[in-house]
Amino acid sequence: MFQRALLVLKKAHLDSVKALAGAIDAKDPYTRGHSDRVRRMCVRIGMKLGLGEKRLESLVFGALLHDIGKIGIRDEVLQKAGAFGRERV
Repeated sequence: MFQRALLVLKKAHLDSVKALAGAIDAKDPYTRGHSDRVRRMCVRIGMKLGLGEKRLESLVFGALLHDIGKIGIRDEVLQKAGAFGRERV
């Protein structure tokens, strides 16, 4: 019973982190889906390095949240034309 409750909590935690990553990606249309692409790439690298399940799980959370600071940045700053060669559409 304890193991089942732990799995439910872990899934809820991951779902919350995925929602935050989605909010981050939604702020900048140029990088939509970026956090998930980073997650997939990090997991592949972690697996090739032979990381255990717990380390891979931590890697997933870190990858999904690596741009968390973007949540507090105004859209005008994130989408500033010319910042990195971007042009507004």
